[in-house]
Amino acid sequence: MRRGPEDLAFSTTAGCVMLATSAALLLSPTLLAAGPRMIQMIIFAQATRIHRPTALPVSRLRVLEGMEVTPLGIHVPIPVVLLLAVAGPCLVLFVAWKVPGVRLWAAVAASEIAVYLALPIFLVHYRGWPAPLMALCLGATVAYGLERLPAHRRAIGTAAYVLVLVLLASTSLKAGGRQLALNPATPGLSAARCVIADDGYVAIYTHTLVRSLKNGCRVLPNPRSNSQVFNAASEGPNLAKLRQDQYQQYSLDYYRSADVVLLSQLRLDGLTDATMAALRAEFPYETRIGDTLVLRREAP
Repeated sequence: MRRGPEDLAFSTTAGCVMLATSAALLLSPTLLAAGPRMIQMIIFAQATRIHRPTALPVSRLRVLEGMEVTPLGIHVPIPVVLLLAVAGPCLVLFVAWKVPGVRLWAAVAASEIAVYLALPIFLVHYRGWPAPLMALCLGATVAYGLERLPAHRRAIGTAAYVLVLVLLASTSLKAGGRQLALNPATPGLSAARCVIADDGYVAIYTHTLVRSLKNGCRVLPNPRSNSQVFNAASEGPNLAKLRQDQYQQYSLDYYRSADVVLLSQLRLDGLTDATMAALRAEFPYETRIGDTLVLRREAP
């Protein structure tokens, strides 16, 4: 049966309505919770980062698929990442065509993934937003396939699916990150009026965040983000932190406002030798606890 222009127009309109509905479902909870701030902080803040994306599409796909953690210690090559990025949506699309109940979830998941692939900036935790819908779509696809297996093979298919889930879960149980050697009892921290860390977690873990805020100290959750602000405000190309004079001076002035400085992410902080020399001149007492560099104005 051949379709006419009316059918094509109806399908196009229905698709546009579905995309609009998906976008509304995606954004309305945040809009209701944050109000105009969502427009300012999410939409406008993203739109002003106009220079270039902070991660390539293949890198973003690898993160969305959970392949950047080298499951089972095996580095997944780019062709496999691309194959999964093509095969997965095609299978979900086929099942959505057959099962109407899957279509809405597939549309919402597709719109979310499209947004994250197109955003000028992409952070690893962004993958948590589409993850539940991706799990629903993939689960529906697997269920559709298992239902159509012969009865004597259905148990084998189910067992294989459970085995895959166990293997995936084992990769998630692998400990990540690193253990922080600092603690609230570290000498010099409990008595310091103003403690500034290069990572918000360090300030929270050492119980110095609330005290510093009560004492009127200026505290940033992530001072490294100022590098993105300076890049967005400039008219030239994006520069690395080591080449940003504004970032170096801002970081130096920020850390100078403290009595104790905790640098736990030195490699990511991107401070030049000159900036570190100026900090050491301001904070002459230096100790290293684990991976964290502790700079003090006075001896502990």
